[in-house]
Amino acid sequence: MELTTEFTFEEQHHIKNEFKRLKGTTYLDSAGSVLYGENQLKNVCDLLTHNFYPNPHTSKTSENLIDQVRLRILKHFHVNNYDDYTVIFTSNCTNGLKIVGETFQFDDNGSFYYQSDSHTSVLGLREIVNTKDIIPLSRNFFKEDCALETMKNSLIAFPAQCNFNGYKFPLKIIEKIHLGDNNYVLLDAAAYASSNDLDLNLCKADYVTVSFYKIFGYPTGLGALIVSKRGAEKLKKKYYGGGTVKIALTRENWHQKRDNLHEIYEDGTIPFLEIISLQSSFNYMENLLGDSFMKRISRHVFNLAKYFYVHLKSMKHYNNEDVAVLYHDTSFEDITTQSGIVNFNLKHANGSFIGFAEFASIAALHNLIVRTGCFCNPGSCQTFLNLTNEDLLKHFNAGHVCGDDNDLVDNIPTGSIRVSFGYMNDKVDAETVLDIIRKCYVQTEESSLDKTSAIKESESKNVKPVLQSIRIFPIKSCGPMIINKEWKITESGLQYDRNWMIINGDNGSALTQKHETKMCLIRPFVDETNNTLRLEFPYMDSIEIPLNTKGEEIRSASVCQTKVCGDYINGHDCGQQVAEWLSNALAINNLRLIRQNAEGKERKSGKIALANQAQFLLINKASVQWLMDQVEIWDYNKDVDNVIDRFRGNFVIENIEALTENSWKKIKIGESTFEVQGLCTRCQMICIDQSTGEKTAEPLRTIGKIFQGKTKFGIYLRLPFGLKEDCSNLVIKCGDEIVDISE
Repeated sequence: MELTTEFTFEEQHHIKNEFKRLKGTTYLDSAGSVLYGENQLKNVCDLLTHNFYPNPHTSKTSENLIDQVRLRILKHFHVNNYDDYTVIFTSNCTNGLKIVGETFQFDDNGSFYYQSDSHTSVLGLREIVNTKDIIPLSRNFFKEDCALETMKNSLIAFPAQCNFNGYKFPLKIIEKIHLGDNNYVLLDAAAYASSNDLDLNLCKADYVTVSFYKIFGYPTGLGALIVSKRGAEKLKKKYYGGGTVKIALTRENWHQKRDNLHEIYEDGTIPFLEIISLQSSFNYMENLLGDSFMKRISRHVFNLAKYFYVHLKSMKHYNNEDVAVLYHDTSFEDITTQSGIVNFNLKHANGSFIGFAEFASIAALHNLIVRTGCFCNPGSCQTFLNLTNEDLLKHFNAGHVCGDDNDLVDNIPTGSIRVSFGYMNDKVDAETVLDIIRKCYVQTEESSLDKTSAIKESESKNVKPVLQSIRIFPIKSCGPMIINKEWKITESGLQYDRNWMIINGDNGSALTQKHETKMCLIRPFVDETNNTLRLEFPYMDSIEIPLNTKGEEIRSASVCQTKVCGDYINGHDCGQQVAEWLSNALAINNLRLIRQNAEGKERKSGKIALANQAQFLLINKASVQWLMDQVEIWDYNKDVDNVIDRFRGNFVIENIEALTENSWKKIKIGESTFEVQGLCTRCQMICIDQSTGEKTAEPLRTIGKIFQGKTKFGIYLRLPFGLKEDCSNLVIKCGDEIVDISE
């Protein structure tokens, strides 16, 4: 199908100029947050730098400007009579929903109804509403107007648009709900208002909640609860703070609240600069796309999503099996029922699902930003993925929780992929995603993976499996130091393994190869004889720092703190000289090298240093060679040692059949015993060539195919808990025999 364009060529040119900072990144998560334009933010900066705005409790000027913004918001939502609705500023949509849940006064026989495919912010109201009669409503209720006559004295909460797949709920039902006895409607409009023209003159909800970053991208931390005159009579707020009262006695428990609704509900000082800046965002969008910008955006994103939906739906593997499973209420025929969101999962030619976490990793390699998971909408996830409550509990017991990368349990998806278009997107962005899917997932002919599941055996069947080499990674996410003799084992892993890390000195965040691929070209070398750590980088002189953090130079350095895998890490700064060297090597200002100032962090896997999951990672050379044979098309030829480096294993073993290690529970390497913690889940880092820093789609794509969407390769090891022997005497040697001692 051809794409119907909403914006003129000139308008598209202006829009592209507003987002030059994307620099090759394809952003398709407007349902998560619309991006702000360059001139939008410039206008805000000009407003704030050329004027000053005191606290509205101090300045009448600030207070008047804020009131003007309230009226501008009501105008945006087509409120003709400003007495009909009041704008209460909140921190976001969720905060507005919470206010209604806490303050709505139910009658004795009142009920709380909620649409079961709502955002968790609506589901959470079940915990705070002042009624025991709480009733979920299915999608069919809204499609068929079921049982409206049973609703009396009730609060009915539902989304104007499903944030899972962009289905627009029929807002005409609000009028029918109001025909009942004393019913009130709480409308979650966060998703809908981001790309649709919400008309409160036609859709007379009693309470409407929005978040402005969903509409404009900026400001964040600002939303609104829009309350009708009728709805205001059902709210009763107890707490007061700041200027919400006319008078409050301190020596007697008595106060009197203010008269205006927004004055009663806006506790403390509201974010007045953000509110005043909101006027600039309205003006910006009107200048860019005209007075009816929301209607135009709605048509634009619908047309893009329809184009993407039709082409994705038509994709087939060589055997005519669908590439995608799409999760929608509509077929993108009617803009009144569908917005600019496409939700789907991908499948291999053999029918097995591709995990959304694998796709997210491939997307990251191609600078594509999409959202994966369940999008804080467990009801829709359960509905469209055909999951029972028993399935959800099974997934939870298997370790899956909201927001993690546990994307498949027994080849059943726990979430999906969401592509959501915004006004800044165009046909090129839609084609970018389609091309990634075609290139990485569409199977054009039967592969060896479908013809046979035989695993290539080692050519050295009669040779004992041994430890070929040891690798340590002194600096987290940098290159390895390869050891071909022996190395010490400490309580937290191999000595010096992941003891240092590079952080951004401005914000303390840790650098990783996922975002800075050139980190793999930094090669560290531990020289215990000279007590130094030497760093090398192509075309630069090497640099050395002392190994001993207790030395005089290090002792005077500052102590830094950063976060790694949920843990806050304290570390000694290694000085200005190496900081400048790293900044020059990676072309990033103000980098710092820090060394963890403790022996490691205690986790379920035992005490570890700065590693993500476990003390040790084991890689089988035969498994890597076997995997290389399965890759249908490499971007370029690689020898096995080069590919081994991608998996960043501590122990590389050889002379054993491929994938044998996957069945181990406990092993001995020489005289040392290790417990197996499970398989290592892989991300896009294995797609970075460790000799060049270049990104490819392999081998992550092929691992997903082989193991039916589970991107696992290599095994985690740990020292046994309760180890009695002195770890300082443990040494592991290349050539040590590997023995499976699993019980």
